[in-house]
Formats: sequence, C-alpha cells, structure tokens
Amino acid sequence: MSTGTNNSENKEQDRYKNLKTAEIIAETLLDWGVDTIFGLPGDGING
Repeated sequence: MSTGTNNSENKEQDRYKNLKTAEIIAETLLDWGVDTIFGLPGDGING
C-alpha cells in the first residue's frame, strides 16, 4: 500500500525539517531568484 508520498517529496520535507518558518521563506525566495522585497516594518494590524 502506498502512502501517497514519493522519495523526492520526502527529500523536500527533510530539507526544511529543522528550519524556522522565516528561514524556509528566505530559502524559497532565494531559490526563485527574488532579489528585492518591498514592505514596511511592523505587523500592520493596528497601523
């Protein structure tokens, strides 16, 4: 019986296993070639 995941999906999950969310986002943006991000500091909830 198959679990629905293959070896490449397991490798992708292992890549991010011990990283924080911010690190995953940064790594993904770098992988995509993003070099500029526009934004404002703060949470913006009560801004």
